Amino acid sequence: MSSTRNPSFVNVSGPLSKMPGGIETEPLTLERSPSTLFVRFRGPTLGQDDAAEAARIAAAAIEVAAEPLRRVVLDLSALAGISSLGLGTCLDLRRRADARGAEVVLLGLNPHLESLFSTMRLDRLFAIEPDAASLARRMAAA
Repeated sequence: MSSTRNPSFVNVSGPLSKMPGGIETEPLTLERSPSTLFVRFRGPTLGQDDAAEAARIAAAAIEVAAEPLRRVVLDLSALAGISSLGLGTCLDLRRRADARGAEVVLLGLNPHLESLFSTMRLDRLFAIEPDAASLARRMAAA
């Protein structure tokens, strides 16, 4: 499968280490293509109630991801808002991905989130793509 295609979603149960293609949980959906892990937050917000669970699940997926893991895409397109704990989750996932040598891309920030990431200067820490077409071009160029 080419890394420019959308990954297939497979709903599985059991440990993340046995994740063949994807796993669906309450705060997020995980999908994997050959070299990219997609973390799709469900929304409408990533806040106190679900940030810790999302961080735990996504961090485990990064840790057990088979080689090569070149990119982690944090899809925030379903989020209307994000708390400080949600921002911390994004930063923690970036640190974990960076330790694996993987680029982290934020996908689908709405204007509010874009402004928040910019105001906090977090846009300097992440690659940001506005939509799936832009992400596909980025992936094809890599």
